[in-house]
Amino acid sequence: MITSLTLTDFRSYAGARLEMTSGPVVLHGPNGAGKTNLLEAISLLTPGKGLRGATAAEMGRREPGETTGRAWAVMVELDDETRLGTGIQAAGATRRIVRIDGETAQPGRVLDYLRPVWATPEQDRLFSDARAERLKFFDRLVFAADPDHAASVSAYDKALRERL
Repeated sequence: MITSLTLTDFRSYAGARLEMTSGPVVLHGPNGAGKTNLLEAISLLTPGKGLRGATAAEMGRREPGETTGRAWAVMVELDDETRLGTGIQAAGATRRIVRIDGETAQPGRVLDYLRPVWATPEQDRLFSDARAERLKFFDRLVFAADPDHAASVSAYDKALRERL
């Protein structure tokens, strides 16, 4: 279980720490307050591009006049005191780094500790949209139960890209 979420220069947050207890967490506030940014931060602790599908460079906070996002980080602490994190070390970097207890790790290793699954309002058309969209959703559900599935899907997607 996630006990805290810490953000550094992520989206609209210069810095934030959200402590959580057992039970449901309810996020509420006006539009533009950063609720979706919190959900996106947690979603980055799964293989892939996260909830919104943004690039790593797009996620860094920007002040007015800044053309590129800053280096950013997302970190969660779990109830067993494990720390999982992801982010970029330099502004404009394109690849996220994943760390487990401070050590660099393969992104799929995070699934050994945390297996989030989310549903969004955009998914209300899940069963009427294209087959590819349904398969992506079901792959995410399987990731939650079988972390090795992420590596299989990644290899399959890579083979498809190379074929094209």
